[in-house]
Amino acid sequence: MSRISTCIITYNEEKNIKDCILSVKEFSDEILVVDSLSSDNTVKIAESLGAKVIKQKFLGHVKQKQFAVDNAKFDWIFSLDADERATQELAKKILELKKNNFNGYNAFFVNRRNYYLGKWIKYGGWYPEKRIRLFNRKYGYWGGVNPHDKVIIKQNAKVGDLNLDIIHFPYRDITHHLEVINKYSTISANEKILKNEKVHFYNLILNPTIKFIKMYFLKRGFLMGKIGFIHAVMGSISVFMKYLKTWELQNEKKR
Repeated sequence: MSRISTCIITYNEEKNIKDCILSVKEFSDEILVVDSLSSDNTVKIAESLGAKVIKQKFLGHVKQKQFAVDNAKFDWIFSLDADERATQELAKKILELKKNNFNGYNAFFVNRRNYYLGKWIKYGGWYPEKRIRLFNRKYGYWGGVNPHDKVIIKQNAKVGDLNLDIIHFPYRDITHHLEVINKYSTISANEKILKNEKVHFYNLILNPTIKFIKMYFLKRGFLMGKIGFIHAVMGSISVFMKYLKTWELQNEKKR
């Protein structure tokens, strides 16, 4: 039977790490937590639940997750963020796949079900939000552009879709959401500057507007009433901040 290393990256996740680890215990042969020097009880809790912990200064989302993959004991990787959980249905399916050598596949998509302000966001582009989270590292690796990491699969890989969910609790409240937007927009802006991507002032008007229209109307966020409107507005703010900070950095370079 094939074996699986579940990889989780953490930083001050004492409120989340227990539920995250418990959700993958059934099918994991190794649980590897790569911790970015947390100052809370994240490491203590993870170790008490049998996880192997490696302390590593944060390298960026892509490199940190690949560091975890590179240090895993087994080739099959299941990757979760600390604020995510595997559903019982997904855990049972993965256990079944292990016994059948993954039916000849090299990677699998799962759905990500997001909860926001206490509600499951069914619309607005947040479901099913397909992600590859179960893969053989001989056929895949972490890539993308920080902070938006993704698993890159080699062309010769056979990829399946489990059509089952991981559960994601991305924000505690509106304040936390704004804090994350501020953090991630800074990372995104710096990435754009490093790649010498040009941002014009009209991007500050056009791109956030397009984002809102897409989330609220095209992706039917309006079907969720007030929550759908808030969700779309926050998505628009996120895009605005990303382009605003990039524009600001560009102007600083010209001075």
